[in-house]
Amino acid sequence: MAGLTEAPSPESTVDVALAVRTGQVRLRRRRLAAVGAAMAVVLTGSAVLSLRPSGAPAPAAPTVSASPSALPSTAPQPSGGAAAGAAPVTAAPVNGKDPLTVDADFGWLPAEANAVHYQLSPYETTVRGESADSIGPRLTLKVFAAGVVPDAGKSPLGAMGVRQDVAPVNGRTAFLVTAAGDHRNGALYWQGPEGRWLELYFLYLSGADSDQVVHKVAEKAVVGRHSVPLPATFTQAPKSFTLSSGSFERENIRGQQWWTMQLNYAAGPGQYFSTTITPDGERPDPHPEITDRPPAPLGDSDPGTCRSENGLKVCVRVAQEKSMLDPVGGPAGWLSKVGLLGMDETRWTTDVLP
Repeated sequence: MAGLTEAPSPESTVDVALAVRTGQVRLRRRRLAAVGAAMAVVLTGSAVLSLRPSGAPAPAAPTVSASPSALPSTAPQPSGGAAAGAAPVTAAPVNGKDPLTVDADFGWLPAEANAVHYQLSPYETTVRGESADSIGPRLTLKVFAAGVVPDAGKSPLGAMGVRQDVAPVNGRTAFLVTAAGDHRNGALYWQGPEGRWLELYFLYLSGADSDQVVHKVAEKAVVGRHSVPLPATFTQAPKSFTLSSGSFERENIRGQQWWTMQLNYAAGPGQYFSTTITPDGERPDPHPEITDRPPAPLGDSDPGTCRSENGLKVCVRVAQEKSMLDPVGGPAGWLSKVGLLGMDETRWTTDVLP
């Protein structure tokens, strides 16, 4: 229309980069929540574990050696160093009393994988390196039984996987399975020093050097059965209480260290409860810029469900009625049977279970 001139559009107040990152975090959290819910259903309907030795002598502790620069004795270090995402590796004795005993561990991880997660399920114990903010890479390490040769057609990629021979890992045969033209997701297989095959399953890798990163993680993997020292002991558990699953996770969140230990027990058919141990304080927020998130789950408000000591906090959560803990004096009675060893990792132990 005559007499009208175009006015400039108002400047946008939307932070596009933040919006994209927020969306990525939410999407990954929803995916992980769905996987966790599915796993919870599986665990609830699964047979519980028997982790106690049946009279057989405990195997000797392995000899695990590594360069101090590649294998720090503390939690993963902040980004920037060659061992920025490395997991602690300790040649701890395997005595049958530590629920988190693994056949191999990470010796190096890319800086983006700044959390290391040990997971015990009724089927296996896995070691996973991942991003603490849930939007970075994820790498899972697995050791096959002696004599088992991995089949590319049965890799985590299924029918989409394409096999290709790659450079040896520490001088031993190796091959890679990826989706055609996509090396961000896949699995690397190689033979360990004793002939057993290993699998490194990786997701969400980025950058043109993803093949080199995967190869380095495999080369630095520490193969040898050992137990992960933990910050707590459990005493005088009734024989009717059986361990069903557990986990221990280390995180480097915005330069701050955090870890979480959890053991899940069955008190009887269909009766489950969890015990969680963390530093006594609030977990650092990986994304303080995201404010519109759902409220934290209830449970810690009941003073009978948590106890703090030696800089640590232990909480118990019961899936059904708290009466299942009556044989040990209720939630408070159960918590009194958990020994908290403090923040000094030199005092942590593999004598975890009674």
